[in-house]
Order: sequence, then C-alpha cells, then structure tokens
Amino acid sequence: IIIFVLIFSGATNAGIEKRWLSTYFGNLGYAYEDYGVPYCFLNTWLIRGIPMPEGYSSYMVRKIFDDGIPMGNRNADPSIPVLQTVEGAAKRRPNMVFVQLESFIDPTIIEDVTFSKDPVPNFHRLQKQGSAGFLRVPSVGAGTANTEFEVLTGMRIRSFGPGEYPYKTIMKDRTCESVNYVLKDLGYTSHAIHNHRGAFYGRNIVFSNLGFDTFTSLEYMNNVELTPKNWAKDHILIGEIRAALDSTEGKDFVFAVSVQGHGKYPEDNPLEEEDMEIRITGGIEDEEQLNAMEYYVNQIYEMDKFVGDLTEELKNYEETVLVFYGDHLPVLNLSEADLEGGSVYETQYVVTSNFNLAKIDEDLTSYQLSSRIFELLGIHSGILNWYHQTKRDYGNYLDNLEILQYDILYGNCHIYGGTNPFEPTELKMGVRDIYVDKIFNFGKSTYVVGENFTPYSKVAVNGDFVDTVFVNPTILRIPDGVRSKDPLDFSISQVGKYNTVLSTLEDVE
Repeated sequence: IIIFVLIFSGATNAGIEKRWLSTYFGNLGYAYEDYGVPYCFLNTWLIRGIPMPEGYSSYMVRKIFDDGIPMGNRNADPSIPVLQTVEGAAKRRPNMVFVQLESFIDPTIIEDVTFSKDPVPNFHRLQKQGSAGFLRVPSVGAGTANTEFEVLTGMRIRSFGPGEYPYKTIMKDRTCESVNYVLKDLGYTSHAIHNHRGAFYGRNIVFSNLGFDTFTSLEYMNNVELTPKNWAKDHILIGEIRAALDSTEGKDFVFAVSVQGHGKYPEDNPLEEEDMEIRITGGIEDEEQLNAMEYYVNQIYEMDKFVGDLTEELKNYEETVLVFYGDHLPVLNLSEADLEGGSVYETQYVVTSNFNLAKIDEDLTSYQLSSRIFELLGIHSGILNWYHQTKRDYGNYLDNLEILQYDILYGNCHIYGGTNPFEPTELKMGVRDIYVDKIFNFGKSTYVVGENFTPYSKVAVNGDFVDTVFVNPTILRIPDGVRSKDPLDFSISQVGKYNTVLSTLEDVE
C-alpha cells in the first residue's frame, strides 16, 4: 500500500504541474467523473484544512494591519495600531436580511434561450433600484454550505482542502469570526432560517459556532408546500423571516437559506400544463433538456415571486436591508459558452432596502459580499470585514487572507492576541416557543394541547417516544393512549430525518 501511495503521489504531482489535474473541486461529483476515484479520494481524504504559511509568526500576522484597524475591534491584538476615526462610520443600525437562493440565476443570461415572458421580473426590478452585480461563488451545481460559509465568515474556500466542507470538518468544534459576532458587538440578534432539514451539513451544530442565536429549520415550520420533487417551496420563508424580526425589540440579522430551486430537474417535466407559467420558446432542441429547463425556470419564477413578496412585506417595516443572491449554478450542464457572464462560478446578487441606500453596482466574490454590505452601512468592525474593505485591491490580498484564515482557524490566533475570543452561542432551535397547556385522555387516545407543534413534533413518555399524530399546531394525539397522568413524565421533541432530535421540551408541566 505504501509503495502504491508513493507511486500514485509522484504521478499526481506530475499531473498537477502539467495542469492535467486540478487541486480545487468546485463540484465533488464532477471531479470524480473528470479525475477518477483514486485521485479524488486520496485528495479529499489526505488534504484538509489550510497549510501553515511559510514563516508564520505573530509578526507576519500583525504586519498585515500595520496601517491600523478601526476602534471597536475589542478582540484584536492590542499591539495593532488603532484608527481613531474612520470615514463613513455607521450612524444607523438597520435590520439585515440575507436570503441565499438555492440554484438561483437569472435565466435570461443563458445564451440563445428565449422565454414566453420574463422569468424573474422582481429580481430585474430590484437590480435597477439597488446595488447589484455578478457574484463569484466557490462551487458549481452543489456546495450550498460553502457559499454560505464564505458569506458568513469572509473566508475563501479555495484555501481549504480539495472538496472540503468546513462545516463538516473544522467548524464542527471550533468558533470563528463571522458576521454574527461582528453584529453581536453592535447589539444585534442573529437568526438562521432554512426550509430544509436542520441537521443537513451539521447546521444545528455549526450555527452555534458561527454565533447564531436561533435556527428555524423545516422541522419548526407548518403549512409547508412542496414542489413535485418534494423540496419545500420558498414562500414559507416570508412568515419565518417576519417572525424572527418580530421576536426581539432590538435589531436583527436574519440569514435565510432557500431550497425550492434544488436539482436534479426532471427530464419528464411533472408540471401540469396549467401550472406552467413560463415556457421555453427557443434555443433548446433536445426534449429532455427542454423539460428539465422548463421545470427549473418555473421553480425560479416562483422563487422570484417570493423575492417580490418578501420585499413588499418589509416595505413598511422598520429600517431593513435585504440582500438576495444565488448560491451556485443549477445542475443543467451549463458551460461557460452558454452564459452571458462567461463563468460557471458566477451567480448574481442584489441589494435593496426600505430607506435610502447608495447604489453601487460591482461584481464581487461571495467572501466579499457581507463586508461590502457592511461598508455601505458604515460598519467597519471585525478583522476580516475590515481586511476586505481596505485590502482587496492589494497585490498580496489573497495571500494575506489565507494567512489570516490559517491564524484564526488552525494557528495561534495572533490577530486576537493569542486566544480565540469567540464563545459558542446557546443556539435556540426554532424562533417560536413550543409549550404545553394540558394533557388529557379522550376515548382510547391521549391528547397533548399546546402551541407551535409541527408535523415533526414527537411525544416521549418517561424518555421513550410514543406513536404521535400531528393534528394541528395546537394538538398532538397519542392514538394508543398512555397510562401516566403526570406531566413531568412527558416531553416533546422536534425529530428530523434519521430520528435526529433537534430540540426537546422537558417536563412539560
């Protein structure tokens, strides 16, 4: 085995030097097809994390900010110079709502394909009104969590191992600077919302390490409508976002991750004729490709309606900034030649608000997006936030970014004076409180009456789950009944796929 690994390693290095092989996998599935199982398996298995920079030291890290950082960075190394004033410092603190749209692109950028009507009229309207541009993301056709990670942390996925998901490696048991921790110092409460499984990508664990205060996943939602491919439709997010904003008296940061546009897209379009709002009128001859594209575009049309409805919902709310962006291209075998922007790594973003905010159109990367929004709002605290705002035009921008990422996640935290200052939050699953009013028997069944139950609510008696029927958000029924009358014997859990318990209400009395 050792000899094989050595031979394979030598051949691999030669392949990389000749540029026959890539060390970056934007889509792990595609990489296995392109480069084969041995190469991809060994790379993803052996190479993880960020390598230590040559000459790594406290001096190397501090030198990145030898021109100073703004006041308010209380976690920074005290030996770094502090700027007493910063131009454009924040005078207002609006709510912020970031919405990551699953597989969302503007279909009209696909070359030569025409449609019966505009498939994304609301997105186009917002592009004209607010800041907008192309967004370079780290993955193609998959990898939602990596785009998410870049937006939330300002870190660059390409610095990590091939095909690595930090959510599945380092972030499972380590905190790091994020938009949540930056905003927490400014008095914000942070909420995550996702209309899919809470345990997917380990978000129910990782979000605590990223500083979220609440996480409302599919298991905490009612009246969820599904697509023909059984993905939750995105319109449900409007009420959940509003509930998060209404849950506190102060300012909120809401990070919503949608799922409606998820692939694969059926090659035998299951939509009924009357449900087809958009038809492809030209540019695709192959029937299976046409069906897949029409299905996708009709999901995107509904997602665009969600974009418009959410914007309208918050139009007269207290000051709020809304950011919409696509996480990656859809799985439609699109090549660079098919796209107006010329890159399969580019989606689009748009920024809107219910108050006057400067419109600045520019193309960004997903790890720059949050810092750009913060800059528009005059928020300069946070080490990586300030770095992106002030250093992105420097020649050593990416090299120094990798040094900072290594120092923060794997090194000695020199930038923070030698210790990681960020504590995991006590993540509350579901923004609404689940509680029980009473428990009673009727006929052969036992009924639990309360508030905010969902189809994922399960009753346990003395620690053992019993058959539970969701009647409505206020009633759960145990068909076979239970003997115990003591409320202290009962608990209510939200249970996801694979019997994953996300939260439990103990001692329901």
